[in-house]
Amino acid sequence: MTRDQHQRELRRSMHGKTAVIPYTTFMNSFVPDPRDSTEPLGHPCSTDVFKGMTKPKNEKEMYREIPKRLNSEELLRGGFVVVSTPHKAGCAPSSNITPLCGIYPHDHAPEIKDASQYSLTDWSHLEITVECMPNFAADPFVHKASANAERSAEARKSALGQILSHAELVLQNQHRKHHFMIIFFGTLARIVYIDRDCMFATQRFSYVKKEAWLTEFLWRYGKLAPVQRGFDPSAQRLDPTEPLVQLMRQKRDAAVNGETPVEPHILEAYKDSLDDKVPWWKLDVYDEDEDFSRSFVVGKPHYLASGVLGRGTRCYIAQEVLKDDQGQFKLGAFMHMKDAWRVKHDEIEKEGTTLKTLNENNVPHVPTLVCHGDLPDQLTVSRAKWMEFNPGQDYYPIKEHQHYRIVVQEIGKPLSQFKNSRELVRALADVVQAHEAAYNCGFIHRDLSGGNILLCIDSKGNWRGLLTDWELAKNILTTSHERQTERTGTWQFMSAHVQDNPRHVVCIADELESIFHILIFYTVRFCPHNIPDDNIGQFLYEYFDIRPWCARGTCSARAKQEAVDLGTIEIRTQKGFRALQFIWQKKSPDANGAYPRYRHPLNDIISKLLSWFQAHYALDTIQNAELKAKAKAKVPSLDLLKHRRVDWGENEDDPSDSESSGGSDEDSDEDSDYDTLREEDIERTKKQAAKLATHYAMRRLLRNALQKGKRWPGEHEKTADKRPKDGYHNPQSVVPIVFFGPKDDEPGQDESQELSGAPKNPSVPSVDDAEWVEPEEGVGNEPAGTRAAEDSHAEGNLVEDDHSFAADINGLSRGVALPQHQMPNSPPPRSNMRTCNNKRTHDDSPEEPTTSTTPTKRRRIID
Repeated sequence: MTRDQHQRELRRSMHGKTAVIPYTTFMNSFVPDPRDSTEPLGHPCSTDVFKGMTKPKNEKEMYREIPKRLNSEELLRGGFVVVSTPHKAGCAPSSNITPLCGIYPHDHAPEIKDASQYSLTDWSHLEITVECMPNFAADPFVHKASANAERSAEARKSALGQILSHAELVLQNQHRKHHFMIIFFGTLARIVYIDRDCMFATQRFSYVKKEAWLTEFLWRYGKLAPVQRGFDPSAQRLDPTEPLVQLMRQKRDAAVNGETPVEPHILEAYKDSLDDKVPWWKLDVYDEDEDFSRSFVVGKPHYLASGVLGRGTRCYIAQEVLKDDQGQFKLGAFMHMKDAWRVKHDEIEKEGTTLKTLNENNVPHVPTLVCHGDLPDQLTVSRAKWMEFNPGQDYYPIKEHQHYRIVVQEIGKPLSQFKNSRELVRALADVVQAHEAAYNCGFIHRDLSGGNILLCIDSKGNWRGLLTDWELAKNILTTSHERQTERTGTWQFMSAHVQDNPRHVVCIADELESIFHILIFYTVRFCPHNIPDDNIGQFLYEYFDIRPWCARGTCSARAKQEAVDLGTIEIRTQKGFRALQFIWQKKSPDANGAYPRYRHPLNDIISKLLSWFQAHYALDTIQNAELKAKAKAKVPSLDLLKHRRVDWGENEDDPSDSESSGGSDEDSDEDSDYDTLREEDIERTKKQAAKLATHYAMRRLLRNALQKGKRWPGEHEKTADKRPKDGYHNPQSVVPIVFFGPKDDEPGQDESQELSGAPKNPSVPSVDDAEWVEPEEGVGNEPAGTRAAEDSHAEGNLVEDDHSFAADINGLSRGVALPQHQMPNSPPPRSNMRTCNNKRTHDDSPEEPTTSTTPTKRRRIID
């Protein structure tokens, strides 16, 4: 993902979740006054810090002048210092984020190693991010107090993306509840508060005329406790000399030397996590079942979700801190920890609660719970503040997030490391079995994706599938409606139904379709087929990544929709269109010296599944027509599948499918007249679609394909990843962003009058006039023509999906790697580490029933 794409994604996630509020409201809400009510107002610092300061000529002058003036006064009581890092000295060549200025603790301020160079930004110790921009042409927020306070001009959107990129780096390198930022625009400024819910900014003010507003904030901040400044009290940064750090290194060395038996993939992940360039931590997990806290040590996360808002998931190889008989510290076994900000909702159960139920009911191929719990006093406050600042709204876009940690036993490797297509299909068959057993316990997963399926080795040395990340699972016995208004899941693998209708209640058919898309995603990338290598990036983009715009917002990609509608995946070649086919390439000749080519079993599996999905989507047309006919009190017409190409295919997997239905072979030919389908054809469509109402048919299809004696390619089948290293991006497919907020950039309406000193438009509500500071005349004014041109460029914004993309050790996921201790100012790079979401080693599954075990009382989930 390029820098621009990454920043666009950050802005998209923030859309509708930015508010400008009065200065006094901001201070009272987020920076409490440490003084007693009996103490006089004002702080003991000078208020002429910026006396005589003129408008800076450029950013370089701001980076030099502002820190010098702030450091000259005792504004930041508690040992803080302002440090400029405005040059890219020592940054990686890929760094594209503009360097900045920041406030650090004295003991951890970046050091200047060369008098001719500026120091590097230390994201792991940065207390307050300071942005410097020469004038307010790049101000990303509206002038007046407002919710949905984004700007639409290109320069302003770019500035917002930069600000969010810096906030992202701070949140990824530290364990924080929230973060403060100061943004300077010439001689104007804003103070910003950001957490996992949204962003609040003060109104823009002149720090030269009203410097007490800035110095008051800094003085109060210096008086705040670490928790009030945003630090997570349950996370303790480990000093390299601490005994726990030495124990972690000893554990690694013992495993490398063979003294401690460890699976190779776990050892590699643990070695990679012990990176001296990033902080190591001791993290507390509140065990809600035992009602006490347990401590675990971790190094670098092997998975780190991108973005600022949302769950901010990070995953670790963890070891519990224990004590031996002599009271000395020792470390427990390797486990998997997930740290996330879960959505707080009365009807959304904790992931650990769900796993506990699944474990108690012996659901196979799911993680084994060790402990879990919410962290005390770590609930975001932004939703409550938003509702307080905007009373009376019918809908509030801000969610409430609770900091949460969970530990499980299993540590797996990513699905992308399957050795051949048979192993991949076996893992997906395990997932179908796990999903079915969990459904029978009352839970539906709702986030099936490539990153949520891991490979774990069983007692026989076979790699089996493990279905993880149950945090979005829903209890279908107690909740029959959607709990959130947004789509839930990972976009690339959602069913076409879910993508087309955010309020669609996820059912079994949608989950099975997600598993099918996962199969296509990995086999196209790693197995031989008839798609030209040069076209694979485009195919993956058009099938999985693209988000077309429609009246309801974003909808399913045309390639995905055509696959389930037509029952075939067509690929574009120089000779036209043809169906996707997987190729069995035999590596060695037979006894006759020939190189036989067998029919790849994937083709039969995919063809059969597509015929079911085709009937499933064709059934929509039938049901809609029947409803319309009933509404008009007419007999349903036979002309129900117009424009649908229906091909039911072979039916060898179910004896009942082979029974004659009164039709003939000509009925499914492409030249048939689909405008006059017979009743038998409609019933046959319904019968095929019913195969997706339960897990049985798909589970049986996959298991039959894996039976002994069935021919599959060997270990040498898998190829190098054919997905383009940097992905595929078609600029013409970017959807124009539509901002639904007020047109705040119109000159002459509000800000242009404020800047010129003209009287305010009486139609514009006054906001805290007593605190308002008019900008200096001529300070930061850009030409009206330039502003009008900038503001005329609107960029699209897509519907927010509250999820973190799944991790992949080969760096092919949406998750990003943790930046280093002294980080380059760049978007976090893709991870090249092993992904080890905690997964469980699993023995062979028990005998499968010959009939579906899905209770009929849960059938309502399908309706």
